[in-house]
Amino acid sequence: MPEAEELLIDAARHATVAVHGLWRRWRPEQREGAPLALLEDNRLRVSLLVEAVLGVRLEIRNAQPPAPASWAARIIRREARRMPVALPANDGSSIYLPPALAAGNANDFALLGLLQGLRVVRGSASCYAHCNSPLAADLFLLAETAAADRALRRLLPGWACALDGLYARCAGMVEHLRPAGGVYSEVHVLYRSVLQHAQSSPFAGTAASSLEWAAERACALRRAAPHQRYRQWLEDPVIGRLLPPDAMPVPLRAGAQTMQGDHPPRRASLARRPRARSSEADEDDAQPGIWMVQTTEPQEHAEDPLGLNRPQDRSVDGDVEGAAQSLAELESARLVTTPGRAADVMCSDDPPPRLAQAAQGAEPGGMYAYPEWDCRSGTYGAQPALVRVASAGAGPRAWVETALQRHAGTLRTLRRRLGLIRPHRQVLRRCPEGDDIDCDAMVDERCARRAGGAPSGAVYLQHRRAPRRIGLLLLVDSSASTDAWVAEGQRVIDIAKEAALVAACALHAVGAEFAVFSFSGEGRGGIQMRVIKDFDQAWNADAMCRVAALEPENYTRLGGAVRHACAVLARRAVDFRLLLLFSDGRPNDCDLYAGPYGLEDARQALMEARIQQIEPYCFTVDREGASYLPHLFGTGRYTIVQRAQQLPAAFVDWLRNAARRASR
Repeated sequence: MPEAEELLIDAARHATVAVHGLWRRWRPEQREGAPLALLEDNRLRVSLLVEAVLGVRLEIRNAQPPAPASWAARIIRREARRMPVALPANDGSSIYLPPALAAGNANDFALLGLLQGLRVVRGSASCYAHCNSPLAADLFLLAETAAADRALRRLLPGWACALDGLYARCAGMVEHLRPAGGVYSEVHVLYRSVLQHAQSSPFAGTAASSLEWAAERACALRRAAPHQRYRQWLEDPVIGRLLPPDAMPVPLRAGAQTMQGDHPPRRASLARRPRARSSEADEDDAQPGIWMVQTTEPQEHAEDPLGLNRPQDRSVDGDVEGAAQSLAELESARLVTTPGRAADVMCSDDPPPRLAQAAQGAEPGGMYAYPEWDCRSGTYGAQPALVRVASAGAGPRAWVETALQRHAGTLRTLRRRLGLIRPHRQVLRRCPEGDDIDCDAMVDERCARRAGGAPSGAVYLQHRRAPRRIGLLLLVDSSASTDAWVAEGQRVIDIAKEAALVAACALHAVGAEFAVFSFSGEGRGGIQMRVIKDFDQAWNADAMCRVAALEPENYTRLGGAVRHACAVLARRAVDFRLLLLFSDGRPNDCDLYAGPYGLEDARQALMEARIQQIEPYCFTVDREGASYLPHLFGTGRYTIVQRAQQLPAAFVDWLRNAARRASR
């Protein structure tokens, strides 16, 4: 006989199936296999068009659908229904467009992007946050829609027919969302007038004026229907959405637990990404919160802790797909950073903002400007690349100890082989002057004097520095692409970190002059370089922990990083300068740097290095590197490795050849 709880579970299962069937029956119909136009194929075109028309460069990002409203939110809070699709939006700095449109409406990407770009220029998103009621918010959206339409028709009068066609397709999209009667009818009339007579004068010339008009009109409509509760409902591809900007991630408070382990992180895809919100006043709780041990299987669900300090779930076999689905249901959440490797990775087509891995309170080393080579014109561009230099953060000491223990044999071999090629001091004998007595020359001098010969006086030793004093700079690529997994359960960044650690320890043991930097970049003005060890700094436990802190950050904007590394090397009083790059692939960035522009700029930077008598070399794990590395570095100036164990032998061979060339 079944237990009572089994009957309840079975009833709940049947009820869930029935509700799902009802939802599928009444949701908007979707044609199977309908051809789509993808934003990914039109992103660059829309970005260039927006920049050409408006004169500002705005990032085009994937719009996210709204979080599904819960039953309690609809019934108890009486929230309005929302379109369960991604709509065009902006947050004051970026434009969000739907990931896909119907194949016949591919030109709508450009129209929607320009309409949202005009609202960015007007500052609509910042004023929208000051709307004091849902009614005022809808009216403000209508005012800004009319103003953006009027501005676009004035800038591009030939696009009027295309705009009218877009409005005609959107006219009926909100009918199923609009509640009936009263104030809703007045707002709907205004909405229809905007779509049908959008070429008329806008409600206001600026976003601030639109806000004042919306507040005054909302008060007038309220007086006409004082007892009617208004729920915000107005949204379609033309009206769009105005979003608050994503908050930057903040480091986790001191003393919090962090996840450590050797197992690779589990991955899952997010149907939508929650917005990253800012913390409220006095939100974070420094004391551990209440928790309990559950004796039965819990129903796991992701929730925003709102500052409550809860113990970490250290399970390695949880339902990561269920966690991703639950996380996608959140409207917003806090975004924090912790040292170490992530246990779970949630992938989204619109990644959240990233925070550079800098030390708490680390003093930046300054900002430097370097020109970029424009292969289209064959000259250096007018806008320089900006390199920001800062000290790297401190990572876990346990990682350093584990890596050194794993590579102890390799490190001993590397120290022994490097000792054979270490720089040494030359001793010149029988010199007329010097800093020591040459005993052999003195004996010969006394013998010659007794034999009646003339003394030469060359009885001294001179110690001279060897002409192969080498300065070596290790440049580690910490771009986001190094988060990829390769053989033996290691990421590219893990191989590069261990290679840099072992190489630096071996160089320190033989007394070589070296420095270790890392780099990544996002855009021409966002190249970040982290100083792990400068030439004048000691190689100690703190420097090793800075290697452990390296994690994937942005893109591989190589040219500016190489130019700054060469500038650092050029200031060293050494006889031979070497630049060793640990990277995972070709130059890449979020703009034109991803194509031939970036490849040729990096190649030009490496040619500049050779002109300054700096010898660049590259170790890479990119299996496709043979297709572009000869053009980038030159024949014989790179090595492709597949495993971390291959790096020491290749490193010694390269350094031996470099020392041999330095001694010529």
